[in-house]
Amino acid sequence: MGSPPPAPGANLHLVGAFSYLRDLTLYADLTEAVGDKLETENTQKRLSAMKDEFNSAFYDSNNKVYGSGLQTENAMGLWLNCPATQADKDMVLQNMIKDIMVTHGVHPTTGILGWKFMLEALTMHGHSEIGIALNQQDTYPSIGYMIQGMGNPEPATTVWELWDSPTEGPGMNSRNHIMFGSVGSWLYKALLGFSADGATIGLGPEFSVVNVNNITSASGQTRTPFGTVEVDWFIASSSSCAIANEQETATVACPSGVITSVDAFYGTPTGSCSTGFKAGSCNSSNAYADVYKACIGKASCSIPVSNDYFGGDPCLNTVKHFSMTVTCSTASSNPTFSLRVTVPVGQNNTMVNIPIVPNLKQSSQNIRITEGTTEVWSNSKYVPGTPGVYAASLNPSGQGITVTVGAGNYKFAATAV
Repeated sequence: MGSPPPAPGANLHLVGAFSYLRDLTLYADLTEAVGDKLETENTQKRLSAMKDEFNSAFYDSNNKVYGSGLQTENAMGLWLNCPATQADKDMVLQNMIKDIMVTHGVHPTTGILGWKFMLEALTMHGHSEIGIALNQQDTYPSIGYMIQGMGNPEPATTVWELWDSPTEGPGMNSRNHIMFGSVGSWLYKALLGFSADGATIGLGPEFSVVNVNNITSASGQTRTPFGTVEVDWFIASSSSCAIANEQETATVACPSGVITSVDAFYGTPTGSCSTGFKAGSCNSSNAYADVYKACIGKASCSIPVSNDYFGGDPCLNTVKHFSMTVTCSTASSNPTFSLRVTVPVGQNNTMVNIPIVPNLKQSSQNIRITEGTTEVWSNSKYVPGTPGVYAASLNPSGQGITVTVGAGNYKFAATAV
């Protein structure tokens, strides 16, 4: 639906079959979640048989594409994980990426369905950076073109119903429509790593989005039945950041050199480590001076967050917290990947992915991870002893360290050593 002219539309029989198989996949997940093992087993068998039929009907084994090789058709085959072998899967993925990046110059040929599942398929198969490149594009057809693209006669403040709305007639052609809005959920999944598998929450980005295409930070939060989940990550080579609640301790440390400037707020500051902080409606007038005195000229410093430390309560009967950033005298040759996560009460088996980022000189052999000031991972193995951290292991892809945590606020830092 809605392929950008002059691109052809996908095979509707393939799209219809995909939709049924996706529904069957969701049904299998549902039966597993409610504990109906027999129904799950039967559904999985049915799903496996129908994927074979999908391949027989739509996979071109000579050209290694689904259908005629359109982006939507390949994306749907990959989303279902239908290719029978890893070699076939790799070729379908490579052909789809080539079509996006080379044949169409970093542009989609999809409609609303293909747009959603192409972004998700790219992330599922380890190539979120291609999705980022698509969403940084500002020439037709693209989300960027809708908003600010050169030659766009109607710059938008939200997404359109059609890629080419300005050139279409008035019927079914809204300029304020969620048709392509699936990119919003994809950003949460790709840049922040938000995921859920039954009762287990997953957080943290994959390596392919970190320090790629000028993406050096991301932050976001979402509400769950248990409370708010939050992720905030950034790359630090000459700075450090900390957030803490009352009666906690905020610690910052320079990757290299000493602290030369500070920015600090105690009360109800807004912002994040990746975007910076601003004073809220409640702010201690002493916060900056107290932190400046405690931290300037030091390689690291710790601030006890309390009314007493800051010379009194800046706003009675208000929950307060503290935010600070510091700048360091020299940039480290080994930048740090910093990741702050908030896990709500009741989520005691949350999986936090800390990516191994090759362009930060990191590898599975040299990465060192700390939580606060305590080591969690060093010399290629888990270091026990950090409160709230239950385990850590190299994930199956070999591209990150999965840290299992309970409820609470955590500040992880990963550096090559």
